Amino acid sequence: MTQSFVARWGASVFNCRHCGAVGMQWTEVSHDVWKPYDLINKEIHQCQIKGVGTLTREQVLEHLHNLGFEAYVPRTSSWKSAFIASNERQTIYFLIGKNGIDFKLYEDVRETKCDERGKLFTDGGEMVRNYYRASDVVVHDLIVEIANALVANMPIDANLTSGHGMSWRAANAGLKKIQNESFESYAGNDMQDIYDAVSLGDGEDAYLGDGMWIGSDGSMRDRGR
Repeated sequence: MTQSFVARWGASVFNCRHCGAVGMQWTEVSHDVWKPYDLINKEIHQCQIKGVGTLTREQVLEHLHNLGFEAYVPRTSSWKSAFIASNERQTIYFLIGKNGIDFKLYEDVRETKCDERGKLFTDGGEMVRNYYRASDVVVHDLIVEIANALVANMPIDANLTSGHGMSWRAANAGLKKIQNESFESYAGNDMQDIYDAVSLGDGEDAYLGDGMWIGSDGSMRDRGR
């Protein structure tokens, strides 16, 4: 007789590494197949990675190359590569990082400067951060739009230089704040649902992660790690 499948749950609550959604917990949907479960919306999390969109990073870099951008390796290890181009009045450095694509905008035609090893100096200019995480725009589409405007000798509008998304450090700090404060603002029934989802059903406190525990009455307790 085949033993019926009994789903297992992960030990801690986390936020989605792609879209920034909070209140996720791993759940086993079939044997050794795990998916993030949204404890707040009570469903398997369907992640929409808005910051990435349909263009891949490779396609964006190929587009920059085709537009005449020159590739460099920055001196700063935060970025893996840089792509540079100028028009009649501005220079832009697209700085390719692991978690997004930043850029530096210079309101003049900047001379490219490299150190003795050929690595690019990125001092000066206006820094604009564009993280994939929790972005309200599609970062890859934004980069292509800015690059196209530059090579068409059009000034980069201020509305394109506001920056988007959230760094890992900021997101993790936000998650801790949510664990410490925001969960407590949910109605008691919602907290009870979270407890029911993460507990073993024995009435004991259940671990949410990062030192936070939830009691059978829905109350939160910080016991440290």
